[in-house]
Amino acid sequence: MLRVTWVDGEPPVRVVLTEPGELPETLRERVQATVVLAETIDIGQRRSAKVVVRRDLATNALLSQAVLGRGVRSDDPGVAEQVRAGLARVREQVGLD
Repeated sequence: MLRVTWVDGEPPVRVVLTEPGELPETLRERVQATVVLAETIDIGQRRSAKVVVRRDLATNALLSQAVLGRGVRSDDPGVAEQVRAGLARVREQVGLD
């Protein structure tokens, strides 16, 4: 079973793989190939978020995103501010700001 989780909040997709193959590894490699810069942010209380700059492999454009870790909500105190600051840091490092 392959489970694909989308960062835009869409429901996860589950795909049953009936034959052996390299699809999961290929997908992971493809996703990892888009990462230009990533930083993990310690939110506190053993929670984290990740801010990432990715390259769109079709257009070569750079985009940034934040992925909240398990148990982290964007409306938790201080989270939005920490994530905004993290995004600003990685965007500046790659020349987006």
